[in-house]
Amino acid sequence: MKKRLICLILLAATLLTMCQPVFAAGIGREPAPAFKSDLKDTLRAEKIALLTESLIRSEDAKIRISAIRRLQDFAGNEYTLIECEPTGYYILHNASGRYVEYAAESVSPYREVKGEIYYAGPTWYFEEDGTEYTDVMEQTVISLDSPEQRQAMTAFCNEIHHNLVRDKQADVVAYLSDEGISASGSSLAAVCGGRDEAQSTVVSYVGQYTLLKKMKTENQIGYYAEGKKGFCGYVAANIILRYWQKRGQLALPSYYVNYPKRLTADLILIGKKLGYDNAIRASKQAKVLQEFCKKHKIYAESTTEYYVSKAITEIKTKKRPCVISATLPMVDREGHPYRSHAVIAYGYEEGSAGDRYILHYGWPGYSFVKIDKGCISGSPFVDSVLRFCPPPFKF
Repeated sequence: MKKRLICLILLAATLLTMCQPVFAAGIGREPAPAFKSDLKDTLRAEKIALLTESLIRSEDAKIRISAIRRLQDFAGNEYTLIECEPTGYYILHNASGRYVEYAAESVSPYREVKGEIYYAGPTWYFEEDGTEYTDVMEQTVISLDSPEQRQAMTAFCNEIHHNLVRDKQADVVAYLSDEGISASGSSLAAVCGGRDEAQSTVVSYVGQYTLLKKMKTENQIGYYAEGKKGFCGYVAANIILRYWQKRGQLALPSYYVNYPKRLTADLILIGKKLGYDNAIRASKQAKVLQEFCKKHKIYAESTTEYYVSKAITEIKTKKRPCVISATLPMVDREGHPYRSHAVIAYGYEEGSAGDRYILHYGWPGYSFVKIDKGCISGSPFVDSVLRFCPPPFKF
């Protein structure tokens, strides 16, 4: 009987050991579900999980960490991708300890990607396939065959990297890199000075910003694409027009209100008549909007700026959204010398962990993304800024 009891105890202990997860974020609190990690340093992975959980809690997001993955740019600078369920992703820049991009309500762009993953700044997510790289959002294939192309991308990524390191979170970097510091909640609080992100953050939004945040589906944003060819500049112009229509500052024909994709299609037609292709930056967006407003007898002004600080002024002082055009020096299979994407900026957050822009990416499901200022201000990411102003407002 005694031997049988001992055997049962040993069996139970063995089963418990086998059922333990590799990692369990949440030391010192209620046990959290396990997450997967491809980081070789398990202690570092656990620390990153605790650090990210602190940010998740501060914003009261109802999500949990499901995976922690290695990520790098085209210059070899290291990032860490934290994926969550049912939604949510966070991208940490290792050398600065700053979250360069995160969205609690959006699915990770890399969620379905199994190969080596690369990051070239906000909106630029790639999977390696031999000597080529696939944009995981648009499925276009990019090549870095020539030394000139590789050099341009390396310089682009290094400039963002240096911007981030210039204002690094030294306490976070020390916490993550020092093996002598435990991964406990108390250690995290001590290293970060016990700062409360929620209490040390001031957020400025444009008027009635939830009108933009709620534009999430393809129909709501007027999303339009032809195969692998996107029309983000036109989609961004659509979103800006309908934001002001929803605010009652301008009147659009009812068929645009009921069928937002038709508005995007008609903006594209205007662009084609002006000789533009699918990729338009701020100056061409401004011209398309001017022609559209003239056609529909809408009094409004649009102008192009080349200083991203104007975006902050528009948001904080003027309380108006604006469009930021981003460029990437990569040649695709069609021979285009650069890639471009347009995003809508409608919030600005200032906090102890750094300042962030709040953006709508112009993609379904990416209407509330926070981007570290270091990725935008003074970086090669921004090409130009479009300002649009209906009456009674003025520039």
